[in-house]
Amino acid sequence: MKSLICALFVFLFTFPAFAQEYEMPTLADIKAELLQDPMSYGYAQYLGDNFNPPALAEMINLRRAEIVMPRPDVTPQELLEAIRIQDFVETQTVLMGSWFKSLLQCPSIRILKPNGSDSLVMKNIMRILVNSSASEVNVRALASRAGSRAEQLWGVGIVLSVQDVIDAVRS
Repeated sequence: MKSLICALFVFLFTFPAFAQEYEMPTLADIKAELLQDPMSYGYAQYLGDNFNPPALAEMINLRRAEIVMPRPDVTPQELLEAIRIQDFVETQTVLMGSWFKSLLQCPSIRILKPNGSDSLVMKNIMRILVNSSASEVNVRALASRAGSRAEQLWGVGIVLSVQDVIDAVRS
């Protein structure tokens, strides 16, 4: 029964939601970022005579606190850690409790849509929590993570390889 409920949640609330595709950046895009260094990350020290593609790839893929990316999926454990029991609404119904229990059986929980807005699952989680509670703030904080410059420029999950850097600089 648990697997059927999980499968239903996955299908109804998440399946095509993140079928978003990103195109890898062009070599010209990568080269422009490295040569212009608009964020002053210091790419120049690894260009020219000191050409160091691994260092450049590491720099552009480094997750930085100042770059915030949406984090669409969380684990049930992370969700449980974020919620204090006293922050559940007092008028919670049996259906709400059953729904939440079923949700926690899934391997991951989709809380954001591809456009960064709340998924139906996130909206339902917010309905069972007291407005402006610490738990609501904690759950919302789960929806973002530090991102890399590559992700900021070209999309969530984009990672440039050393070969991408080599090809771009030589282009």
